[in-house]
Amino acid sequence: MQNGRASRTAEHNALFRALETSRPSVARPATDPYAAGFLSPPLRAVDLLARTGPGHRLATAVIDRAWPGVRGSVVARTRLIDDLVTDIAGRVDQVVLLGTGSLRCASRRCSRSTTPTRRRGSGPAFPPRPG
Repeated sequence: MQNGRASRTAEHNALFRALETSRPSVARPATDPYAAGFLSPPLRAVDLLARTGPGHRLATAVIDRAWPGVRGSVVARTRLIDDLVTDIAGRVDQVVLLGTGSLRCASRRCSRSTTPTRRRGSGPAFPPRPG
């Protein structure tokens, strides 16, 4: 991941959600009207191509062949989270969702100055926790 840019995984997940959103509403299990806004220019071009029926079939076929099951998993997870948040909406004041990278970093109490330095056989990826 580069400074100031989302990770490729985050961008790909946004693409998968954008592709779902471009399907007819009766056929899509999840909708994310903001997903396209997180796409880099090359992935935005894929999303625009996919707004046509043949383009959508081509884009999803290429993605599903390259990464079998990933697109469907992202869409299913999006639907699950949407359903859970909708279910609890009237009973809570706030919901916080953290990305996996955020959870991993928080659980190890790392900071920006603590970066993984592990090389094959060189010991732990992170220095020991302070005192």
